[in-house]
Amino acid sequence: MKNYTIPFLGVTTFFFCSYGFIAQTDSTSASTKNLLNDFNAYKKEQNDQFRKYSRDQEDSLKLLYQDYLNYETEREQEILSFKNKNVDKVLYKKAMAQEQKNKLEETFVSSKNTAPVATELKEFEKRVPLLGTDKTEPLKDEKTEPLVLLPSRPSSTLIAMETEANRPVFYPLKKGSFKLTSGYSENRLHPVLGVNRPHYGQDLSSPTGNAIYATANGIAEIAKFSNSAGNWVMVNHKNGYKTSYMHLSSLNVKPGQSVKKGQLIGYVGTTGYSTGPHLHYEVRKNEVPLNPVKFLLVDQ
Repeated sequence: MKNYTIPFLGVTTFFFCSYGFIAQTDSTSASTKNLLNDFNAYKKEQNDQFRKYSRDQEDSLKLLYQDYLNYETEREQEILSFKNKNVDKVLYKKAMAQEQKNKLEETFVSSKNTAPVATELKEFEKRVPLLGTDKTEPLKDEKTEPLVLLPSRPSSTLIAMETEANRPVFYPLKKGSFKLTSGYSENRLHPVLGVNRPHYGQDLSSPTGNAIYATANGIAEIAKFSNSAGNWVMVNHKNGYKTSYMHLSSLNVKPGQSVKKGQLIGYVGTTGYSTGPHLHYEVRKNEVPLNPVKFLLVDQ
């Protein structure tokens, strides 16, 4: 009997083992299928969330553009409201004559355009509705800017002549307290907006709180906060030249206040559309932005 029972039991055992193996294999396949389904569902959810995030970012960028345009247009209108005001005819004549003797004016803006920045903003505004659509032009990489060096210090005689003409040839920050970073450029990639547009000034990187000084005598026509420029000051030097100081942490002058060359007017900061502490410094003549580096001749 044992000879017959053992094989029978063996067959029975094999049958049950085989059945268990088959059942286990089917169960494993089902689990794998469920895992794949769960993974695909998770992947779809992630992709949906990423697409939503991208759309939200595009919408935010469009709003950021529009806000920027509104702020800058408003600021330029305020600048133009002071056109032909606070001009000393004698100083104006001296300054124009001094430019003939010591040419510092360099610009990429047509001097025929009496409101260059305001006009450029209107052109820029036309591009805003295209943002986030298939019609948007691809962003161009920022051109590599050549190393900008400060001009060599002029002779004492030339300094005296420039001072008499009241041209803004002095540094707005103490020598050694700043580095020239993003320069005057017709086509610079804006660090906040992420698009190429003109940069009408020279950025001077410097720690927050460093003192900023008027680069020539004049009157502070504007000293206030702007959402785009942050705390900023515009000084009219009464000879056709004006200088602007932007992104200040705080102001030390009031609108309408007379200022002297070397007078403290504010402190370095990163207010407004800014990515780090620096001074955005501009020089304009008859409302046309000039390359400020050409005017950085004498330390305070």
